[in-house]
Amino acid sequence: MKDFIKKSVLFGVGVYSKAQKELDKNIKSLIKKNKITKKEGEAMLSKFIENSKKTEAKLQAQIKKEAVCFAKKVALAKQKDLLSLEKRVKKLEARLKTKTAAKKRNNKK
Repeated sequence: MKDFIKKSVLFGVGVYSKAQKELDKNIKSLIKKNKITKKEGEAMLSKFIENSKKTEAKLQAQIKKEAVCFAKKVALAKQKDLLSLEKRVKKLEARLKTKTAAKKRNNKK
């Protein structure tokens, strides 16, 4: 799931980057053809960047919400739960090792 989210975010960044470059190219072309002023072009690009940041924030919030919902639906273990289980397993392994060693000593006698 993490990999999918990471790839989705990277894809989104790539799309945004491409769109910004294309917009910048088109604005420069319009300025060159005297269809818009340089100031209007800068304003357009600035507005695009501003809207993109707002959309990114909304998208991140939605992704986080969906990830939490997904985790609840599939009952994924939390990191602290996994760490707790690891500690228990290590303790049990140590106890088992001690008992096995004691049993071997008793069998040799």
